[in-house]
Amino acid sequence: MGFSWRSSKQPILADSTSAAEFIAAAETSKQAVWLRRLFSDLGYPPDGPTTLHEDNEACEKLIKNYCGHDRIKHLDIRVSVIREFPKLNLITIRHVPSRDQLADMFTKVLPAVQHARLRDWAVLGRLPPDCTLHG
Repeated sequence: MGFSWRSSKQPILADSTSAAEFIAAAETSKQAVWLRRLFSDLGYPPDGPTTLHEDNEACEKLIKNYCGHDRIKHLDIRVSVIREFPKLNLITIRHVPSRDQLADMFTKVLPAVQHARLRDWAVLGRLPPDCTLHG
């Protein structure tokens, strides 16, 4: 299993949450494929596709079944690679509900119970029993 971290401004203007998630998913998938190739070159080829966790359902639908929406036409060429990688079995898209998004405790105001759930998971390593990431 590899891990990569990168922080940068998105290279394309996004005018909706779905577009921003779509751009981020495309950039993440490119990084994942690059890491897959690096590990393969080092003698550690991946067993299967790399899983990309996504919590934006509109973004998932755009990746899996693009149908030419006007709001994302300007994104077509630069980020269309995200639609090709699943077909090539390089990545898979897995839906993760918002309640299981650890980053939410840093980016949103959450009810105390949800914040405590995510805090215990992040700080103490207690994966909640109802978490969709089990298995």
